[in-house]
Amino acid sequence: MEKIRPDDKRRIIQFLALVGFSVFTAMIIALFFITYYGPSGRYTIDKTLLSPNLLHELNYNDANQKKGGFDRFIFDKIVFSYQSTIDTLWHQSTVSETKYADFYRLVKDEVNIDRPEAEVISAFTREPSSKLRLMVKTESPAAWQALEKTFQEIQFIKDYFRIDLHEQTTGVNWVYFHRPGIGEEVYHLFID
Repeated sequence: MEKIRPDDKRRIIQFLALVGFSVFTAMIIALFFITYYGPSGRYTIDKTLLSPNLLHELNYNDANQKKGGFDRFIFDKIVFSYQSTIDTLWHQSTVSETKYADFYRLVKDEVNIDRPEAEVISAFTREPSSKLRLMVKTESPAAWQALEKTFQEIQFIKDYFRIDLHEQTTGVNWVYFHRPGIGEEVYHLFID
């Protein structure tokens, strides 16, 4: 067996140090991106909610469960649904694009809650709530492939609202916002 020369030893140590430093640097960079751009990062309305001026530009490919393939989807309408405090039934009405623009201006400066408390998250399933849905439909009106579905949903309770991030990942990813009285504000904006 051949002995390792001191010069070879130094090269091996330098190589291992380089690999170790590279791994350490990659971990620091990954941590930075996860912290500032991941699900625990900061979100603003303009980065999470579809702008009113982009509604009619919405045009994308997505799965069509009706026919089992992909189709082009385009903007269809905006629907506001609310749960009655009297009979707990859901009621819904179509919202004009002007009212949606008013809502967007109302909340455009909000910044998300970094880590919402469990109480806030669970309140969305316990309390009477309302929701605003941006609906899309297949570009083709042919009955065999026509489909309507939700592109994005915003849910409201008394002092909080949350926005569904339209992402490629499985499951629903919500971003939470705090705005005192938002539940009442949107009800009066969309129903009155």
